[in-house]
Amino acid sequence: MLAIAAPPGTGPNIAIQKYLNQKKVPALFIGSGASRWDDAAHFPWSIGFNPSYHVEGYLYATYLPRFNRFAGDRREPFLKFLTFEKGK
Repeated sequence: MLAIAAPPGTGPNIAIQKYLNQKKVPALFIGSGASRWDDAAHFPWSIGFNPSYHVEGYLYATYLPRFNRFAGDRREPFLKFLTFEKGK
């Protein structure tokens, strides 16, 4: 197998990540924002496409209230989004 391109979802990619890396098959542009795709030291053959959920949540919490006149300083929904990946 040459490569897997744009596989969607976090769960299915977690299931195949170790196997593909052992076989040195690149998983290119993984459609997931999980931060585990940034671990090039342990999984050099897995390359994510989306920004991590943490970065995305930070951007929403920082910049969206500035541009949305109805949001103001109500950042609680955005801060809940930041902790979703870790199950908190």
